[in-house]
Amino acid sequence: MGDIPLEEGLLRAVGHDVSLVTFPVTPTSVPVFNRNILLTPKAIAFPQSVKQVAEIVKCATAAGYKVQPKSGGHSYANHGTKPSNRPS
Repeated sequence: MGDIPLEEGLLRAVGHDVSLVTFPVTPTSVPVFNRNILLTPKAIAFPQSVKQVAEIVKCATAAGYKVQPKSGGHSYANHGTKPSNRPS
C-alpha cells in the first residue's frame, strides 16, 4: 500500500465505503474537547471489522503516519475525534 496515496489506500481498506473514512481539512471541521491543542488528523476511519482495522493500520504506517485509536471516550489532547456527520 506504500505506493498508493493514503486516501486511496484507506478507501480500499474499507471496501470503498466512503461513509467509513473522512479527510478533515481544518481543526474546526472536527469537534474537539481542548481548544488549546488544535489538531487536524489526516484521516478518520470507522472500521467495521478486524480485517478493516488491520488494513487501515498497514496503510497508515506504510504512508508514514501514526495511528491513534479511539473508542467512545475523549482525549484531553484531542487525539481522538469524530466528525459531526457521524453518530456518537
